[in-house]
Amino acid sequence: MVRAAQRRGEVSTAASVLSSFLCAPGNQPSRVEKALTLAADAVIFDLEDAVAAGEKVATRKTVV
Repeated sequence: MVRAAQRRGEVSTAASVLSSFLCAPGNQPSRVEKALTLAADAVIFDLEDAVAAGEKVATRKTVV
């Protein structure tokens, strides 16, 4: 998992503590992009429970 704070250059050491997690459905590209811009230490995209059965393959391609 790549931490959002690391992508933004806000964290310089791997020993830092994760204090905030953002969980978001991965089936809407606009939400995926927005989640990556927010100030959470880690972003977790749901690829299963929050996604309809017919959208799972496309969702995995969007997130991964």
